[in-house]
Parts: sequence; C-alpha cells; structure tokens
Amino acid sequence: MSTKMGLENLRIDALFYQLDGLVKACETFAKPRISHRVPKMSFMLLGYTARNTNILSDTAPKGISVRDIAYLSPEKDHWYTIVTEDVFVQIEQLQSPNSYNDFQGFRIVAAMEGYTRKMAGNYRQNGWKLAGWRIENVAGQGNLRATEILVVLAGVVTPKD
Repeated sequence: MSTKMGLENLRIDALFYQLDGLVKACETFAKPRISHRVPKMSFMLLGYTARNTNILSDTAPKGISVRDIAYLSPEKDHWYTIVTEDVFVQIEQLQSPNSYNDFQGFRIVAAMEGYTRKMAGNYRQNGWKLAGWRIENVAGQGNLRATEILVVLAGVVTPKD
C-alpha cells in the first residue's frame, strides 16, 4: 500500500470514529507543500591582509596596481564568512566590476577576478559572482605597510524548509 493510500484510509477511519483532530492532521499532511519564501541573497566576504605592498598607488592608473595584485598569494592566509543582504548593504566604499569601462579598468577587474580565484577557486562554477571589492592601506608595525583587501561574492541561496 502506498503512503498516499494509507493516509487516505487513516483519514476515512478517523472520519468514521469522529476523530476530528486526526482528520485535520491527515488533511494537513496530504496538502502539497509549497514554499512561499523568497530566496535571499547571500554574500561571501573574503579578506586578506597583504604586507609590504603598494596595491594602492598614486602612480598606478586608476590608483590600483594590477602588477602588485597579480603577485599576491592569499591561498593560505585569507579568511571568509557568509553574510546576508542586510549586512552586505552596510559595507562602505565597495568598488564594483561594473564601474570600469576602459582598458585599464578591465585589467583591474581581471586582476581582481584572478586574485579571487586564488582564494575561492572557481567561484563562478559554484554559483557565486564577483560583486565588488574594497582595498585600503592600514598602518603596520614600524615602517611596514599593509593593505587590507575585502572581496565580496554574491550568490542566491534558496532557504531550506
């Protein structure tokens, strides 16, 4: 006997014996379950502190040194976390890949995509896309300088019922 048939037989018996609670439970269980929840955007934040670099440079076109980005090795020392859209909207000064429309800008986007692949592997294949990045110089110890790099990947995560 199938589950559907067994549930229907149980419901009929519950009706006969006037077990209203069991009748309602059988009817509720038999209803198709449709999720009305909207999938929420999910964002992966990837961070890395580059030591002794000049990624942000006054002499580089658009202020970002593509060459220095290419030499970074974040594979082991990066961190990541996944956040929801309400946290993402609070991130300030995020540069978008869509904000570049010339050759040097495309080189910067390509460099950031390559850098992101070093940290996250083939992120596109896993359903993520590059949403943007933030690069800023921070004070290091003594004369050492450091650059904080935050990369943001966007992806849709369907809620589980």
